[in-house]
Amino acid sequence: MRILLLQLLAFVTLSAHVCSAEDRAPRPPVIVGDLMVGSSFNLPLVFVNCSASVFGQNPEPAVPPKGVPAFALGQTISFKIGKKGQLIGPGFKIPFHSESPGSNTYVGLPTRKVPNPPAAVVFKDRFGQPIGVGIQFILTKRIDQIPITYSVNYGMGLLPN
Repeated sequence: MRILLLQLLAFVTLSAHVCSAEDRAPRPPVIVGDLMVGSSFNLPLVFVNCSASVFGQNPEPAVPPKGVPAFALGQTISFKIGKKGQLIGPGFKIPFHSESPGSNTYVGLPTRKVPNPPAAVVFKDRFGQPIGVGIQFILTKRIDQIPITYSVNYGMGLLPN
């Protein structure tokens, strides 16, 4: 019985070594829309357009309202691809929606709390690397029961014409 117990203990010890984490093959990286999860990239802000309009009137220039990230021309914006492929930046996280050869689209689903979720397009070069990003935030607020819609558009890096 003692010999059987020693043989079993030796087998378990050998099995534990064979199945240890350092002996396993590394997991391949997760890729979503040609971009690796966890990767990051930086792009300069080259375009800003922010306007506000009272229902039924022409939009006028405005500053980004509270709840929308405010960036300045020339500022470098850092982006990261989240665990589920989301586009993450300072003050926002936008879910991955679809991929095409030259771009990825990111759009959140509307909710009661956020009826107009932000949308973004990441433009890619022929190697699938990000070269530009366009982001749009739309927010409607009521001031004295008057709805005011803000539209904030940012362009980073190289954008198509």
